[in-house]
Amino acid sequence: MMISRLDLAVLLPLFCSAALFAGQESRVVQPRPMGTKAESRQVPAKAAAEFRKSQEAFNDGKIDKAVQYLRNGIALDPGNTDAYNDLGVIYFNINQPEKAIEAFSTMIEIDPDCFRAHVNLAYTLNAQQRYKEAERIARRGVELKKMDLKIRYMLGMSLSSQRKNLDEAADNLSMAAEEFPEARLELSRMLVEKGDFDRAMQELQRFTQERKLGEKPGVSSVQLFAK
Repeated sequence: MMISRLDLAVLLPLFCSAALFAGQESRVVQPRPMGTKAESRQVPAKAAAEFRKSQEAFNDGKIDKAVQYLRNGIALDPGNTDAYNDLGVIYFNINQPEKAIEAFSTMIEIDPDCFRAHVNLAYTLNAQQRYKEAERIARRGVELKKMDLKIRYMLGMSLSSQRKNLDEAADNLSMAAEEFPEARLELSRMLVEKGDFDRAMQELQRFTQERKLGEKPGVSSVQLFAK
């Protein structure tokens, strides 16, 4: 059994399209222990041992060894989406996005209905300005979980960045803003471009008010969603 499970979604204040998402700097995040939900598949004992060693190496800051142990475990248990997810998150945070994309894509190959993989892959593609691909992945994610606001954020960002389907982009960003106030910043920028200055100001005012009153917590530059 894997000893950590990570979910990645980066949510930043976005005033300009050139800074859609963070991810150019190296930033390794601490994995959270897995929850109490039982796994539906059996992990081979030797693979589980490699995954434990990976966690230990990660905790000690030995990232290269953590990656190697993860890959050892994957070789013994190639269908383990948790392991690929951890691998993808590490690669993203050490500024190797193409390898992160490969890991998240492999998760989808293993399990086409893996929602977490769609969120993480859509985010990483957005971060690399591969917006058309991000849109495709995000749309599939919406099919899997229509009301999830993380994937709505990813879809809204990919559309806004392409200057495509702006009404749909606005709808998705508005939905996401109910949980992630930073979505209002991208929405306001997009509204300014459309010439809707009144609504753009309203969105900025709502964002400022929510932050000032502390109605919604700020979102860190890297936020993990553990499942």
